[in-house]
Amino acid sequence: MLVDIENSAGTRYGDGPIITAQSFEQVNRLDQAGTVRFSMPASDARAALVQGKRRARCRGMLGSAMADLGAGIIDSIAVNVDNQGGATLAVSGDNLMRELTYTHVGALEIGLEGAPATTGPADIEAFFPSGWSLDTVTGHNDTVKAIHQLFEGETCLAALVKLAELTGEHFRLGSGRKIVWMHAADLADSGIRAIQSADPDSIANNADVCLITNLEEVQDTYDSYIGRVYAYGVGNGDSRIDLEGAAMGYAGYTIGSDSRGYYLEHTATWSAYGIERYMTIKDINDADTLAEAVYEWMRRRLAAQKSYKLTVTKLDRQLSPGEMIRAVYHRFVDGYHAININALLYILETTVRVDAGGIRTVAMQVSTADAWPENDEAGALYGSLATAQASYTHAQPVPAGEVSGPITVESAHIGDGTNYTGVATNGEITLHGTARVKREIVVDEVIGVAGAAAPTSALRAIGASGGVMESVRQFSAAAQNDLYVRFHAPTDLDDSVNVTFHLMWLPGSAWTAGNYLWKLEYLVKAKTAASNTGTPTTISADVTPANATDYIETEFATAVDLNADQVLVCHFYRDVAGDNGDDTGDVRFLEIEYTCNKLGE
Repeated sequence: MLVDIENSAGTRYGDGPIITAQSFEQVNRLDQAGTVRFSMPASDARAALVQGKRRARCRGMLGSAMADLGAGIIDSIAVNVDNQGGATLAVSGDNLMRELTYTHVGALEIGLEGAPATTGPADIEAFFPSGWSLDTVTGHNDTVKAIHQLFEGETCLAALVKLAELTGEHFRLGSGRKIVWMHAADLADSGIRAIQSADPDSIANNADVCLITNLEEVQDTYDSYIGRVYAYGVGNGDSRIDLEGAAMGYAGYTIGSDSRGYYLEHTATWSAYGIERYMTIKDINDADTLAEAVYEWMRRRLAAQKSYKLTVTKLDRQLSPGEMIRAVYHRFVDGYHAININALLYILETTVRVDAGGIRTVAMQVSTADAWPENDEAGALYGSLATAQASYTHAQPVPAGEVSGPITVESAHIGDGTNYTGVATNGEITLHGTARVKREIVVDEVIGVAGAAAPTSALRAIGASGGVMESVRQFSAAAQNDLYVRFHAPTDLDDSVNVTFHLMWLPGSAWTAGNYLWKLEYLVKAKTAASNTGTPTTISADVTPANATDYIETEFATAVDLNADQVLVCHFYRDVAGDNGDDTGDVRFLEIEYTCNKLGE
């Protein structure tokens, strides 16, 4: 057995391999990265080559040829000293599959909404780190089930895990830097039987039988017998994606709804146990994909999952996760048949050891389902972390009725082609169409500067008791009164929409008949323009009140062309020569209404 210490590109450090390693173990897992570990004397001349983040690769004889037997990333180096003073390095870390967390898939989209695809493994492979590929001899570069899925920067490993969840298919580490993608039909019987005990002579030459020296049983019923799942995808509140309209063609399953929402139901299990779950998957944005994901989750939880950790001997070959093995094991405790196993089980994990005795599988975790068991704490923690991660990285629509549409990373566009919010790369927010908002600039009557013929400042009683008073400017019915004001246009004003002038007023308390003719004479000036140029424009509003007590808001029909940072200089008056209102006109305040379309410079 030889152990090479390499860099990430596979170039070996030093003048040769480590030849004093006592053993090398690699743990391989279904749909997950595994681990490696080996030990060697600390006194070895090449011990200094063993450094963090370097790769350790084990080579040895496999049959009659030298072969790679496992490799991993050095993460931990511990020094163990025995009672004779001898020091040993215990080296461990993840296997090479962890390198798939070093690159991400960006904004990868597998398939399209309404047009799912089976190209998922190949699509993700395009983003693998240099040197990695799919093993299309042992495995596949496509899926059996067509899916539609959007990614937002998930690592290549996380993308493969999500693809496995959506399709019910699996992957494992192959030889070197290869990924084996497995269809459901590939999870076949390995031909190996693991048994509790047997006559040594009868099995000595039977390579298809191994002995179980230790067994630990784990029965997971926390998330079992689930008959109904209420499921939601991306979004918040009423804008969430749910199962409405999703197709479901699997026998025994149906999509229904009640006052709490839409659900996927396995009718027989629901009738027998009545257990339901509420599920949110924040990286799924269409109903059909959501239904497929919930189906794959439910089908593994229609019954209790049993998992077993086996220590075995006499298995002088390398088994792989995804294969199946028949296990036969019985244990009686005080007459009780405590463990009763005679089943074909899925291999979730294998531990392969290489030492002076050769290569062999020494341990494995097997299960009645092709999924890792979850207990209540681990499952809840994983679910909350996964949901949080998806919420951060996947765009979540805002409540229905506000905005909708495509969202891109570099410059966001939220809405449709006419009504939308745009976010530029510098962070400036611009509103378009109905996304824009109306704002007002108010000039209170006491702020306006009165002319030589000034309107009179007065108080009008408000309310039935007259205890509350409101200040007004009373414009005479007999002589023209003048008020001079200016409005500075704000920087968030939409230059493409003219502003409108509003007058908030009420007739004098003694009014009985007649109209009021209000006029605004104005000039629009740049902040640095000459003050003695320009011809004023006059606009007007002719109003006949309904009574003497109602507040009136008068919008002048002619709008004013005003741009951001310009100044509107105004002369406001009542044209008594053109009206016949028989009492004062009491002005409360003046107002400019404009359209706002941006935040930022």
